[in-house]
Amino acid sequence: MKSTYPNHRWRITLALAEWALALTPYAVGGTDSASSQKEGFRTNGVFLDAQYLERVGVTLGVARTGLVGQAWEQNELFGSARMHLTPDGLAGRLTLRGDIYAIDNSNHTDVTHENNAVRAVAASLTYRSFEQPLALTLGYADSRYGDSVLGNPALRVRQLHPAIEWGLNDGADRLSVGALLIRFPASVRTQNLSGTEALQVRWTHDIQDVGSGFGKAWRPTQLHLSGRAGQGLYGVDSEAATVYTQSDMQRGGWGWGAQWSLLPTTDLHVSGGRHAYEAVSQGTTNHYSVSHIYVGVRSVW
Repeated sequence: MKSTYPNHRWRITLALAEWALALTPYAVGGTDSASSQKEGFRTNGVFLDAQYLERVGVTLGVARTGLVGQAWEQNELFGSARMHLTPDGLAGRLTLRGDIYAIDNSNHTDVTHENNAVRAVAASLTYRSFEQPLALTLGYADSRYGDSVLGNPALRVRQLHPAIEWGLNDGADRLSVGALLIRFPASVRTQNLSGTEALQVRWTHDIQDVGSGFGKAWRPTQLHLSGRAGQGLYGVDSEAATVYTQSDMQRGGWGWGAQWSLLPTTDLHVSGGRHAYEAVSQGTTNHYSVSHIYVGVRSVW
């Protein structure tokens, strides 16, 4: 009988060749102004992404965050899977995505245990028309926080995130508007509120012709600006792949970003922003702002 093993080996080789892998190490630094409890933070992490043609993809990530001048540290594990579908009769593509988060404090630096053993899941459904002038997204997240050793009640947070995106100028510009609706039981852990609402706006511009020669490396291939208004507490940010575990209320802000093509398979992404926060501790309210900058390098092979 003739062996079919060589054929099987050839098929496996072809299948592996249809996968694209991407590695993104990154670092984030932030400074707090007028905060009586924090001076700033530092985050280091890496994402590994695997994409099979335009059908399915998987992303794994790990990150560590520390507060400047304090022993507090937080470790995050992230996993995500996505699937692209093109049903008959639908003039567009559906994308299903599911995320999981596991966040713990190293060395038990959270004495209250309220920000430790955080677990979150998120899911989203996106429709994007083939012409790409329109995209609709509905996202949902469910997160649970550590049991307080101070006797405060358990905390479970639910989040709904609808968004719409328009393509302009033949797809060179994209404008997205989304709402962030967060609900939780009112308690001292949530500043005695039962929910928060916020509105997010983002403009993205793709630059198709960046020239050639030495000057090409200095011209960005993409720019974006963003703004946020309203309140936010214990939110899940699927775009940044992070969960906000601190009990400080976010009260709006703005952001910017740019991307450069360093090599045909390597991109540099730099972004930053400034957001306002409100902290309540022992009956005292403290208003402060956080400025941050992100630097990441993505390589595909």
